[in-house]
Amino acid sequence: MDALTGAAHPVGSASPRRHSPQFCKWGEPTLFLAHPLWLSAWDSPWSCSHPLHTGPLEATDTCMTCPDWAPPAGRPNG
Repeated sequence: MDALTGAAHPVGSASPRRHSPQFCKWGEPTLFLAHPLWLSAWDSPWSCSHPLHTGPLEATDTCMTCPDWAPPAGRPNG
């Protein structure tokens, strides 16, 4: 943030995206999954669709160290 005007810095200086399901090509909102998987959306709002560990995420912190984390197609890992 600019100290004089309070304006934000340009997007290029934004902090990098953290490894989370919101920014992973395998992350999906559990609510949008097929029945009966969407029923667990209250307890696990995010799910992983990676073939090796598909299903609701009990904690999104697991994405921080996931070796299969990848940015969505067309978006750089910023």
